[in-house]
Formats: sequence, structure tokens, C-alpha cells
Amino acid sequence: MRYISTRGDKTERHFCDILLEGLAPDGGLYLPVTYPRVDVQTLSRWRELSYADLAFEILSLYIDDIPSDDLRALCAKTYT
Repeated sequence: MRYISTRGDKTERHFCDILLEGLAPDGGLYLPVTYPRVDVQTLSRWRELSYADLAFEILSLYIDDIPSDDLRALCAKTYT
């Protein structure tokens, strides 16, 4: 997943590059270049998940530069 600024800077950045940066250099906010689609079957499966597992599933759609095991552990530690 890559992110660009809302103010026109089209330099694509990874999540880890923008995490602590705050605003983009041009003063804009970062938004994903594209948004993932979630189908009905996925939504149904998500209804059965714990909050930490649901957070992992959603965050993993937007964060692909943190290893899955690490992201899952962060979610587990955050939501317990």
C-alpha cells in the first residue's frame, strides 16, 4: 500500500515512511493511492473475530511493510 498527499505531491510513500512524519511535506494529509475492497464474505467472517484480530485484519489492508506476525503481535498487545 502506498500513500500520497492530499495537496498534490504525488510522491508515493510506504506506511512506515509516513507513520511518524505527520503531515506531508506540502502540508497535506496522506491518503492511500487506492482503497482496498472488502466483500460480503469477508465482512461476515470478520463479525466472528475478537477486537484485536479484527484490528489486524483491517490494518493489514493498509500496512504491507510491517511483517504480518509483528503487526498481529502489536494488535494483540494494544487490544488486551
